[in-house]
This record gives sequence, C-alpha cells and structure tokens, in this order.
Amino acid sequence: MREETGYDICIIKLLNEEEEKYSYIAKIIGRNLHLDTANEANQDIIEVAWGDVNDTGKFDSVTASMLNLYLAEWGGKEEQWMMQKKDG
Repeated sequence: MREETGYDICIIKLLNEEEEKYSYIAKIIGRNLHLDTANEANQDIIEVAWGDVNDTGKFDSVTASMLNLYLAEWGGKEEQWMMQKKDG
C-alpha cells in the first residue's frame, strides 16, 4: 500500500477513525519520502518531513493527538513487532 508521503507501507493496526479519516500504525517497507501534489487526496497536505517526536511545537492539534494515542497504545512495542516479523 502507498502512503500519502510516498512510502510503501505495511499496515500494522488501525489507530483511530474519526469523521471518515483513518490513522494507522504502519511499517515503512519501501520507496522514498515524497509529497505527490498531483494526487487530489493530498491537497490539504502542506509538507512531508521527518521530525523529532519530542519537538512538540511542530505538531498541530490533530497530529499531536495521534502521536499521544500512538505512544499510549504502542510506546516501544514496534521494536518487538519488527523482531517477531524478522524471526517468524
């Protein structure tokens, strides 16, 4: 599956569903960071970039709430999941 940032991803789990918008926990499996501005679904995206999760001043309220949900539910377990996938 291709994510709006240009990455090919493997969805691990649905994190949140609200007003027909879905947020997932996913693993990057290929491609490079890129914003496809020709895709009509991406018209509300201003920029895609890697950032430090501790730099909270850079997150809008929606992104901050998704990050908080992720940390509350997943917080470090992604490493365990990756090891299980690698071993299994």
